[in-house]
Amino acid sequence: MSLALHGIFKQFGTTAALHGVDLKAAEGEFLALLGPSGSGKTTLLRMIAGLETAESGRVLIGGADMAGVPARARGVGFVFQHYALFRHMTVADNIAFGLRVRPRAQRPGRAAIRARVADLLGLVQMPELGARYPDQLSGGQRQRVALARALAIEPRMLLLDEPFGALDAAVRRDLRRWLRDLHNRTGLTTVMVTHDQAEALEVADRVAILRAGRVEQVDTPAGLWASPATAFVHRFIGESVELPCTVADGLARFAVAGLPDLPCDLPAGPALAMLRPHEIGLSAGGPARVRGVAVAGPAVRVEVQAGETMIEVLLPPGAAPPALGSACRLDLGAARFYPRG
Repeated sequence: MSLALHGIFKQFGTTAALHGVDLKAAEGEFLALLGPSGSGKTTLLRMIAGLETAESGRVLIGGADMAGVPARARGVGFVFQHYALFRHMTVADNIAFGLRVRPRAQRPGRAAIRARVADLLGLVQMPELGARYPDQLSGGQRQRVALARALAIEPRMLLLDEPFGALDAAVRRDLRRWLRDLHNRTGLTTVMVTHDQAEALEVADRVAILRAGRVEQVDTPAGLWASPATAFVHRFIGESVELPCTVADGLARFAVAGLPDLPCDLPAGPALAMLRPHEIGLSAGGPARVRGVAVAGPAVRVEVQAGETMIEVLLPPGAAPPALGSACRLDLGAARFYPRG
């Protein structure tokens, strides 16, 4: 089902957690909500689920306004960071729980529940573990059980709150690839909260970057990387080199000595030039100096001193490392400019 949020405003006491958020997810889309702690992403997810109510704004699921619709009637599956499994129940009973607590008129028969659980155990690649208890599983296996339990009720939408946050890095990498494959197989509209940039960019169709209760940018992973809309997004997605400058007469003039003026279409005033380390060109000769070289496999990182400023450059694969202390010139032609202040 599709999702549409219009003007969502939420306040806790005197603190505004969400400031008029507008956001959409198409049917079958995987949307990630990405941002630092306190940006409002989990509050927004709980708003969609019906676990929080907004001061103003509308939540539409499948075109229907969810105002006054309780969480249990929204048809969403919610997966928490810390699994929230019942320790005294087997894996199979945990998965079946949402079906067994339905009102009698809506509850499937025992045979239908057993068949549904067996199907889901196969879907999450744990067909032989139904008789185990949560304490007998690894963290990754518990998270798969939590996903299976959310899917058991045949939700219209799947909501994931930092689903891999409690797992180590290697398990996270394996599970996020598995999650994307699961999404492709089920076709469910999925909204996932995460603070892990790599996780969001790898699994999501689109990513919404949140900051202080506002949406900074919504785009595909490739679009966010190639065209960050704000300095915050540039910093948050990947590595950034920031160089202060002043714009006047269509040119950015750098505060760092030895850097050439560059064309810039921002209004006159203070600005930031931002680049990825691999976007900075490095050539011999010029006013800058090589102060450090680090070689790690195919990657060569070079520290360049321009005036009093140290700038990190990532050389392309196969490039020969420059000599320490050698004179060099920086090419900043790939810079993106943002207002400063």
